[in-house]
Amino acid sequence: MDYVSSINDDSQIALYDIIGSQAHTLMLYENQIISKNDVKKILIALESLKNEKFDNSSGAEDIHELIESLVIKKAGITSGGKMHTARSRNDQVALDIRMKIRDDINIICNCLLDTIEALVSLAKKSSKNCNATLYSFTTSSSRLVFSLFTGSCRCIVQRL
Repeated sequence: MDYVSSINDDSQIALYDIIGSQAHTLMLYENQIISKNDVKKILIALESLKNEKFDNSSGAEDIHELIESLVIKKAGITSGGKMHTARSRNDQVALDIRMKIRDDINIICNCLLDTIEALVSLAKKSSKNCNATLYSFTTSSSRLVFSLFTGSCRCIVQRL
């Protein structure tokens, strides 16, 4: 099964799949689709999987199937089998990917903000560089005046 399994690749989205399944389970309960007892069993099982290291040895095709099978094993088929009621695999994958991308973007933005802070700090230390005047030429305006560091910071901020 190793040759068709995507679990090693999917391990990056495992936490997001668990969180998404927790939210979906709560929605099912709030809409009176599953019982309080089922919710409790499913959420306990999902929470126990958050620090789990997943690998191909389970025989599951992907992380979604593996997590569902582990929840069913821990919560029982009667409760765990209801976890994905009214939810398609496409819904799961789309949510997991969006959550992962959002976290990745936040990491990139934090790195860019650190870069801006470093540029500002460097500009404050070196008044000569801070006052260096540069000219920018674009198709819409010519000879925009800016300093080296403010120009660099503005460029980074615009890309955020």
